[in-house]
Amino acid sequence: QILPFALQTMATLLNERFRHHGHDVDVTLTQDSIILAAASAKSKASTVPLSSVYGTAIIDRPHQRTGLELYMVVSKRNKQAEQKSLFEHGSLAIVETWSQTIQRVLQRLPVDGMPASTTKPRHLLVLVNPYGGTKKAPKVYERYVKPMLFRAGLTHDMKPTEYAGHAHELGRTFDAAKYDAIVTVSGDGLLNELINGMMTRDDWQDVMQRPLGLVPAGSGNGLARCIEGHTALSAVFNIIKAQTSKLDLFRVWQDGVAVPRTGFLLVHHGLIADIDIESEKYRWAGSARFTFSGLQRILSLRKYPVKMWYLPPEAAPAFQAEVEGWQPDSPPEYLHTQLKRFPRLALKPNHAATSGWKCFDGRASLAMAMNAPWASDEHMFGPFSALDDGCLDVMIVGERCNAKNLLPVFLDPEKAKHIEKPWNEYAKAHAVIIELPPDGKGIINVDGEVLPTQTTYVDMLPSLGTLYVGADMNLPYRTDLPQEGLNCAGHTIHDTGSPTDEHQSVSSKPTVARVKQPTTLSHV
Repeated sequence: QILPFALQTMATLLNERFRHHGHDVDVTLTQDSIILAAASAKSKASTVPLSSVYGTAIIDRPHQRTGLELYMVVSKRNKQAEQKSLFEHGSLAIVETWSQTIQRVLQRLPVDGMPASTTKPRHLLVLVNPYGGTKKAPKVYERYVKPMLFRAGLTHDMKPTEYAGHAHELGRTFDAAKYDAIVTVSGDGLLNELINGMMTRDDWQDVMQRPLGLVPAGSGNGLARCIEGHTALSAVFNIIKAQTSKLDLFRVWQDGVAVPRTGFLLVHHGLIADIDIESEKYRWAGSARFTFSGLQRILSLRKYPVKMWYLPPEAAPAFQAEVEGWQPDSPPEYLHTQLKRFPRLALKPNHAATSGWKCFDGRASLAMAMNAPWASDEHMFGPFSALDDGCLDVMIVGERCNAKNLLPVFLDPEKAKHIEKPWNEYAKAHAVIIELPPDGKGIINVDGEVLPTQTTYVDMLPSLGTLYVGADMNLPYRTDLPQEGLNCAGHTIHDTGSPTDEHQSVSSKPTVARVKQPTTLSHV
């Protein structure tokens, strides 16, 4: 068969005539597209990019013609939707060949005429939390995860979590040689629990190289919103497509706790933590729970005494050299190796190596350190934040802010209107200390989990995680943050010695845009 000239110049993997929408169509498979040309040659060829295709299915029903069903995810009115298209053929063997070849091309497995990037299909561990959020995770798994992975030719083992801490146990004990990636079907909390389990393994450096997938089925779903995977359809599509980005993690230390907690979203005290925990009674309402509880808390706004210490990026390299080799007494082996790779930056403010820290000292309704722009799928607090920039974004809402200031921002949470307000203080940091008085009130919250209300130390584990993300993810949303931050001129600099030493005022500096290169995406 003679192909149109445009097709002759491409590397053809397969070519066959199918029946499509009642017409005979010559179909050509290349390594990046499926090209349809009407057999009558009266119309132009059309192209289906394989970037939109996620899988296939074989239709072989009694009294019907055998066919190949092609599954795609397409954008319709700024939303992603599933679309399928049937190609009929009289030979089951030919249909099976096409189905298998398309799946292998999508997975970048060896195919005649095309170079391969891997030699075997991925095998995934999928954790499903039947109790989280609105308890819809099992339905999400059955409706999206299971059938989509099957159509893509990917295999997986599904394990439901059965009790609190089960994901931590599974993260600590799963067979690393068996799985190429781990997927959670739940909210941010289950992924946090899983990562904390993985970080307590002696082989943590190996297992943390495995990509993590997140299918949103909780009530918050902040990380899913960041990675262009805030619907189950888009999230599973991203997992199948295997495009990845590095993910910064952070450690949370508290006095009296030998092992730090690991997080990826945010650490916060005050308003948002109060809303998160006090809204638990509205969990049945999904993300609307935060609106109900938020209105209550803003109308009765609490302000807490707090010192928010943060280490600006320009001070971090010198500071890290000063504390190289610091570690607690007799740490577990995994923590010992982690501290060798990532020396602790967050130390008490009166430590001898606290040079370069800045400090907010006052009453605040909110003190937050963010590793991601979205705190939930509806609330964006950090438009300057990226998942892999090695920094936390510090945000403080201090004494000057009242309920009247906050209500318009809270009722339109996706636009981050608070950023330009004079009562919002915002800066970049490599480490943070939220210092509370001995009788401190309020809640310390890490990725939805409550910690004891006491002084909390946070430092970074840059690019330690790997995450399946959408092809359109492009963080940060804004790159025009001044080097000294926003409204931070009143923050004091701590040079050396005790925090009771006389502080110097931070002088104003010219605005310098923090320009971050676009997030580096790769395939695994």
